[in-house]
Amino acid sequence: MWRSLFFVMLFLLAPALAEAQQRRAFIVGVQDYAELEKLTRTVEDANGYASVFGKDLGYTVTPLSGAPKRSDFNRAFGAFLESIRPGDEVVFVFSGHGWSDGAENYLALADARKNASEFELKEETVALSRSVLQQIKARNPSVVVAIIDACRDNPFASLTKSGFEKGLVRTETQEGMLVVYAAGERQKALDRLGPTDKASYSVFTRILLPKLRNGARPLMQSLDETREEVERLAGSISHRQRPAVYSDVSLKFCLSGQCAVAAPPPPDAETQAWLGINPGQDRTALCAAYQAHERTYPNGKFVASARALSASLCPQPPAKTETQPSHDPQESYRKGYAAAEAGRYAEARLHYSEACNGGEPKGCTDLGALYDNGQGVPQDYAEARRLYKQGCDGGQPRGCTDLGFLYEKGQGGTQDYSEARRLYKQGCDGGNLFGCTNLGFLYEKGQGVTQDYAEARRLYKQGCDGGNADGCNNLGTLYHNGQGVTQDYAEARRLYTQACDSGEKVACENLKLLPSAGPNIPE
Repeated sequence: MWRSLFFVMLFLLAPALAEAQQRRAFIVGVQDYAELEKLTRTVEDANGYASVFGKDLGYTVTPLSGAPKRSDFNRAFGAFLESIRPGDEVVFVFSGHGWSDGAENYLALADARKNASEFELKEETVALSRSVLQQIKARNPSVVVAIIDACRDNPFASLTKSGFEKGLVRTETQEGMLVVYAAGERQKALDRLGPTDKASYSVFTRILLPKLRNGARPLMQSLDETREEVERLAGSISHRQRPAVYSDVSLKFCLSGQCAVAAPPPPDAETQAWLGINPGQDRTALCAAYQAHERTYPNGKFVASARALSASLCPQPPAKTETQPSHDPQESYRKGYAAAEAGRYAEARLHYSEACNGGEPKGCTDLGALYDNGQGVPQDYAEARRLYKQGCDGGQPRGCTDLGFLYEKGQGGTQDYSEARRLYKQGCDGGNLFGCTNLGFLYEKGQGVTQDYAEARRLYKQGCDGGNADGCNNLGTLYHNGQGVTQDYAEARRLYTQACDSGEKVACENLKLLPSAGPNIPE
């Protein structure tokens, strides 16, 4: 089974409260869901953390595991909050299903409904930042550590407008905060290394837990080692998983409050060589550096990473064929498209590269999509941005729209709603209907533009009239809610039905939410 993002958040609050009065931990493991996929190792992971924080680190532990419902969580967590006093050290651990709307991460308890709407999900699942971390922080503890294993594959991906299929979104750090993800953003974290892996814990947990037991050891030292070991272990089965650490705390911080700092052993020759590679070099130099590392240390602990990075950065030789490959860019694109449709993504990458290098912008755009989705190549949003831009600059409207989406979500670089708006408009003006619909969404939400339901309606209608199911669904929500138009359930039903018939699952769910009577629907 795959598991997804896992992160630790650390708040250091109120310097005057240096001496914690009590050390408390609230630990949740949800395994038996009523409607969602049953999980494995969640209870085992939770029990492992309970043992480490309770027996090894001396915390008073409040456990909640098995099949706790939202009401069980509310009752137990409410009592836990009441027990916190200023200056306490507090730990929160959650292992179970979760999802993200792109701005907030939500935790699902055992009674989470699979077919709830996005609005209902936000009300029925637990908002991590708003309902957990901020509530704990309001009690003025000296330290808060949150360990969250809240998402494998998003069980609600087909129902939420955000549509994230895996992973949680990054929580922005602030002064006195440390965040470590068990896998990079939108990477999947491994639950096990394969069917023969009988370890009790997930890959990240089995490495981190033994290091946490020594509370006098600087936490950052343990986390740095965990990152390298997780990457090496996942790389042994050709999986990309490298924990990401974001910190604004002292390197000397430790969980016990009093650190016994030991001088780290000098790095071995391979580690020194690996750390000596400058990631700021251009692609050609980096390609040569990673290939050299792979040749020098063929059995080294970083060889899997070097191989994956060189495959991503280095020009690949053309596939061997019995006949001389075509150098016609359009023919290369057609071959790449056919290979991608058949699921032969590595072959598609070669043809798309040839088409892109030959000046066919559609080749650049579709090659960017492979890097965007991690199909036939390691997922690389920065490279996807570069290729989408090349396609967009070459006059390919879909390249502009897809590049706009990366700017909207902040994937592969800075989040920039204004640039997303410009690119969506360029795509829409060029005839890409997704560009029209996505631009309408920015106007509906007021992101990068002044909120304007009338303009959102116009753009959604433009997309819908052209056959874009998302545009029809989003236009239906405006009529459903009476935003920018007179509330009209009959028109909302017509638009939802049109989108649902085109395969838009969210629209099918929205149809269920329409009342049987209301504006323009007779009793």
